[in-house]
Amino acid sequence: MASSGSRAAPLHRAGLRQLRPALFSLNQRLRNADGQLVRARIETACLGVFAVLASYWVAFRPTFVGDYEVDGSPTIHALIHGHLHAPQPAMGPLSIFLRAPFVWLVRDGSLLDQYRMGSFACMLVAAAVGVYLATRVRAAGRSPWLAFGVVAFTLLNPANFHAVANGHPEEIMCAALCVAAVVAALERRSVLVVGLLLGLAIATKQWAVLAIGPTLIAAAGGRIKTAALAIALATVLMAPLALANMNGFTSANRTSADATIGLTPASIWVPLEQKYEVRIFDGVAPRLIEKRKLSHAIAGRAKPLIILLGLLLPVGYAWRHRRARPEDALLLLALLLALRCALDPLTTAYYTAPLLLSLMAYEALYGRGPPILTTIAGLVIWYLTMHVVWVIEPRTVTAIFLAWMVPLLVYLGVRVYAPRVISDLGKWLSTSLPESVTITRSSIRTPNAPGR
Repeated sequence: MASSGSRAAPLHRAGLRQLRPALFSLNQRLRNADGQLVRARIETACLGVFAVLASYWVAFRPTFVGDYEVDGSPTIHALIHGHLHAPQPAMGPLSIFLRAPFVWLVRDGSLLDQYRMGSFACMLVAAAVGVYLATRVRAAGRSPWLAFGVVAFTLLNPANFHAVANGHPEEIMCAALCVAAVVAALERRSVLVVGLLLGLAIATKQWAVLAIGPTLIAAAGGRIKTAALAIALATVLMAPLALANMNGFTSANRTSADATIGLTPASIWVPLEQKYEVRIFDGVAPRLIEKRKLSHAIAGRAKPLIILLGLLLPVGYAWRHRRARPEDALLLLALLLALRCALDPLTTAYYTAPLLLSLMAYEALYGRGPPILTTIAGLVIWYLTMHVVWVIEPRTVTAIFLAWMVPLLVYLGVRVYAPRVISDLGKWLSTSLPESVTITRSSIRTPNAPGR
């Protein structure tokens, strides 16, 4: 009679033979997972290098400093020389604090060198947000070329070039922080993370209060804590300069909030404008150009109207939608930023930088097809900044701007507040196609079987 050990040996070998394929499969999966992780890290590193280089190129491209000489420069110059009692900038203090160490490195250089270094600091914030959005695009299984496009557009879109050329790199930084706050809320990040991002945005530029509503709608919970943390952080960051020079702080913020009768051609108020002529020298000969202004009655209500809509539209959305769609937060942010561009009497091309970034983030993270809205918006701003002289061709600017902005506002409003209208319209169009088109498409989808 065979011993129990001799019987167990064949059984043991049989078990090993059955286990070997499973172990081999597990090993292959681990290798594939490791390979994917390595590839993802290499992709992220390459995107990061490209982002830094693109930031450097955009920041060091200008040949003059624009508004920086009278806006951010006096405050930064005072800080790097140890004077906290500094002139108050028109924007929030965060970009000033961020730029100061970079400017200190070239403190003995020209004002242009200092401006470029400070702009580079602001661009790095946008670069970090762009790379993060690209990693989320790849994590969703979308094309690496789309991920690259996200980083490229975040940094190289035409509104960014206009912002840096006019002395306002903080506009790009604030746009990136606003989008980052909404995306962080959509991804269910902690109250601390979302509140910090939103507070940093508000401390960068005052218009970032428009991002409060979309961020709170995107948050799964802790909305009161998030809002309180954001406001507290913004207050803490503003306090040092404000307490050191309270009169300057009050005057600067009053000036930012005051009505202005000036009017640029990229505004929805243009049909209500009052025109007058000014003689200028265009470099060749004197010429008369048209200038525009608004009545005090309209100008005094434009900015309060933007803030009011920034409060009412998110509240209205929250009241109508108990369970919000995730992508609606970014769409709502884009809608509020588009309203800011349309309703502000002094809108210029770089005001659209936050709008472009929010549209891009929505289409990259939640879009199913090509980024049509982002592409159209980018082309419009590119044409307006590169091929139209606003001072000499105001009517052209107005026509192009309104032809793009008004349909965009309607589309975003319908998508956010009445999405069924668009889906019903799509169904109606599909059922209203000519019968020949329907038959052709049907025969393409389900061809006849061979032999029939």
